[in-house]
Amino acid sequence: MKIVFAHFGNRLPKHLTLNIERCKTLFPNIPIVLITNRECKVPRTAELEVSIYDTSSEWLQLDSDLSHPKDFRDNFWLTSVARFLAIKDYLANSPGEILHLESDVILSEDFPFDRFSKLAKPIAFPILSSSQGIASTLYIRNYETAASLVSLTLEMASKDSKTTDMLVLRSFYKSYPEKTQLLPIGPLGKTAYRNFGDGTILEEMTSAALIFNGCFDGLDIGYYLFGVDPRNARGKKYLRKPLANSFLNVKETNIKYSSPRNFLNISSNLSEPEIPVFSLHIHSKNAHLFRVKKATKLFKVAVDNYLLPESIEFVPRIFLHSIIQAVKRRLSKRK
Repeated sequence: MKIVFAHFGNRLPKHLTLNIERCKTLFPNIPIVLITNRECKVPRTAELEVSIYDTSSEWLQLDSDLSHPKDFRDNFWLTSVARFLAIKDYLANSPGEILHLESDVILSEDFPFDRFSKLAKPIAFPILSSSQGIASTLYIRNYETAASLVSLTLEMASKDSKTTDMLVLRSFYKSYPEKTQLLPIGPLGKTAYRNFGDGTILEEMTSAALIFNGCFDGLDIGYYLFGVDPRNARGKKYLRKPLANSFLNVKETNIKYSSPRNFLNISSNLSEPEIPVFSLHIHSKNAHLFRVKKATKLFKVAVDNYLLPESIEFVPRIFLHSIIQAVKRRLSKRK
């Protein structure tokens, strides 16, 4: 198996560069691949395979079909969906199973790579809510599975110009349940969850938690503990802010720092067993959390504070950057 990151733009964000280094340190025997465009400036490292993706007819069609703002963070809405196309292209030339990680997702040292290989189904990812899946941790076994994902992506984009990668994944599970292994997004037990409808998804995630002996943060845990990306609110970083429509209610969980794992454990309540959290989605992009040694202190602080009320931290650097970018956009529109 390979760990695969995908990023398209002029340069890699700092947190992604740090995350690549983190994976190299923790998993020296697992190949790491970066799929990117030819123009992107990539740090040179012998331990990183760089796969160049050149714009294809499918990419151009997707760009034409989608109507999201193209000036938002290097055409974020397009690239977040189009990475599925790039992953398919990579697997066409480099067959084999991959674990695709979003750039702001960190893994525990005891991440269960081997259990993905033993799954009966060829694709696995978390479902966050009744309408959204997420590619925070996306396992794909082969080219054929990636091709099915791309086919659905293009079909959905042709019908809905506002579709997103999260909507596509949720629809993929609905269309191909026989192919899709849901990844557990939280602890065992029902008390930490809500809005499940008939309960089928909860049953599947509970079974999966027993398969993996742990869970994977889709978004909720890291979002709640370590904050929202301050770029979303001009330098304001919201802490302990729950996602209203998510299945997982982080406020109703028990979270602990595990010293042997140097990562987090979670349970529904004191009567339920703790299980390991194998990944954390660092939505805030806090660079220190991508450094193995510095992350330890932040894990402990977050666990100590996670029952406190919601709060806001101000990040001046991000505020100034957002103001500068806003001025540049306004000036460019006047030309």
